[in-house]
Amino acid sequence: MSDVSDRGVWNRPVSRRGLLQGGAAATFLAGLAACDAGHRRQEDPTQSVVSPGASTSTTGSVANVRVTHDGYREHVGPSVACNPRNPDQLFVACKASPVIPEIIATYLSTDGGATWNAGGPPPQPKSGPAGDDISVAYDIHGRGYICATRSGGGSSRGPSNPDANRGVYVWTTDDGGRSYSTPSTASLVSAGPQIAANNTGMVLMACDWTTGQDPSGDMIGQVVAVCSNDAGQTFGAPVHLGAEAATMSLPGDVRPNSGPAVAMSADGDALYVAFPTRQPGASTSAIVVTASSDRGRTWTTPTAATPDDGRIYFQPNLAVDDQGRLSVSAFALGNGLIDEVLVVASPGPLHFGPLLRITTESFNPLNQATASKGKYGAWWLGDWQGLTSSPGAFHLVWNDTRTGKLDLFAATVRP
Repeated sequence: MSDVSDRGVWNRPVSRRGLLQGGAAATFLAGLAACDAGHRRQEDPTQSVVSPGASTSTTGSVANVRVTHDGYREHVGPSVACNPRNPDQLFVACKASPVIPEIIATYLSTDGGATWNAGGPPPQPKSGPAGDDISVAYDIHGRGYICATRSGGGSSRGPSNPDANRGVYVWTTDDGGRSYSTPSTASLVSAGPQIAANNTGMVLMACDWTTGQDPSGDMIGQVVAVCSNDAGQTFGAPVHLGAEAATMSLPGDVRPNSGPAVAMSADGDALYVAFPTRQPGASTSAIVVTASSDRGRTWTTPTAATPDDGRIYFQPNLAVDDQGRLSVSAFALGNGLIDEVLVVASPGPLHFGPLLRITTESFNPLNQATASKGKYGAWWLGDWQGLTSSPGAFHLVWNDTRTGKLDLFAATVRP
């Protein structure tokens, strides 16, 4: 997921975690309608979208810095942003769970990710606790934002379930995450699309408009993209990008889950969508990326960003740096152990360099005493990890179990 640079709040994708500004709400709802319209243009769900020529794997020596040193037993769904006014200032928020319901926990770095400290707690809305689907961003003035949905309650609100409020809340911070405003309420409910935008008026949205189970038990989503060139006032027709393995069914009741990721270059002339693919019943999966250079009208054949090395790749995240380089991070599962990995492509036709192992220690996802067990089978690590950029660097934040619980770790890569 790309960072918020001096070109605007929406230069980083904000995922299904929510929206950060009132003007973006109309973008979100308009895009949902466009995604729904894509139902009339269904692709063959068995279509293979993995291209040959993926990168080879290398072991890196990137320092892993522990972000969380608190008493929470799990940290899920980290989001990270870089302050455009001060690239050494990084801001992370995630869902933390000492008990249910979940809360929002924040963490701050003032030295480019070398060290981390706990931030302040955002005040909870009066309508009930909010600590789910969390996203962070900075605007061009250095103001920080947190967006989250209400914890629990489901999504089907009606006479029989009046408390099922999955509304979206937004907090601001002017001191880098030490203190926050009272939350404001966005007039929408949480949903699935991921969004990237910038101040040129370019908006990219990608989502699964439908999902279904394949013969192997995987949940397969049909990924579509819709684009706007007028800041979300109107959107073009949805373009089908391929079939993603949204949830994979593996032996041992292991079910890694993912969603599409989006990013764009500063000028909006390079758009990217990534998602995981897997042939029915295969022992491997890949992260593929498709690109558009004509503002979303046409897209390239999806290209594998990860190598064909026998591992399961899931939870892709995207970021574009100030030089136009695209980075893709993901989890790689093999022999019961997981690594956080990264690949980088230069501007132009998609060609990914070697895959870099970011974790200095592979972790066992079963090595955790957390409430996450059982949500999606044998283990669950959330739905996404954090990725952003600053000039000349990519910053990753992910959760793993090397401490015996689900803690956050960070790393900085300077390609």
